[in-house]
Amino acid sequence: MRHRKNIRRLSRSRGERLALVRNLTRSFLIHRHITTTAPRAREVRRMTERLLTLGKKGDLASFRAVASELGSGEMVRVVRDLAVKYRDRSGGYVRTVHLSPRKGDAARLVHLSLV
Repeated sequence: MRHRKNIRRLSRSRGERLALVRNLTRSFLIHRHITTTAPRAREVRRMTERLLTLGKKGDLASFRAVASELGSGEMVRVVRDLAVKYRDRSGGYVRTVHLSPRKGDAARLVHLSLV
């Protein structure tokens, strides 16, 4: 039975799904905004909120956890800079704006941006 199994599979295997979410999150943190489909946006938002909250702690273990999630020392610097910006904010770093459906397949599109 599938009861209470809340993971979004995104029609991919575990490795493909992890790579997709990591790459979208990296792009989002570098460019500060991204347009994607709604299920992907929910996953990116979830990961970004968690990583920025980790970055706000500011200790070595948190930065290592961020590096292990995103796989790059450069991304740790980006998260550290953003964590300083959101120091006084207790969550809710990502704004979601729903757009009109995509023309080719009518997929629900979402524009994510940092608050």
